[in-house]
Amino acid sequence: MHKQAILLALALSAIGAPAFAASVTGSVTYRERIALPQGYVLRVELRDISRQDAASEEIASIEMRPRRQVPIRYALRYDPRRIDPAHMYSVSARILIDGRLAFISTRINSVLTRGASNKADIMLQAVGRPPQ
Repeated sequence: MHKQAILLALALSAIGAPAFAASVTGSVTYRERIALPQGYVLRVELRDISRQDAASEEIASIEMRPRRQVPIRYALRYDPRRIDPAHMYSVSARILIDGRLAFISTRINSVLTRGASNKADIMLQAVGRPPQ
């Protein structure tokens, strides 16, 4: 049985199964001194932002329902085969409360290429009035 599992793993790697061996890590926070309600959603995305004449391409994303307040740690796994060293990549984040956008990142958080590391701490800004 053990040999069958090894053969299956080798077969999957040979046909190009996703290789999620890499990750971008960091934390997400905001400046406002307010607590988030239970059930909020944090979404973190890794995007290729190289092309200025087109929308950025999503490389990977993660959606979480944290049970704690900010700062929130994240680890976003991605397929390193999708990374082109000549391109530029950024991570962004947003917080949704009851499906409504409450906080969003407004700065470019460069990662992975052009001298950037695989770590990014993301600062969010409130959208409209901060949630109560």
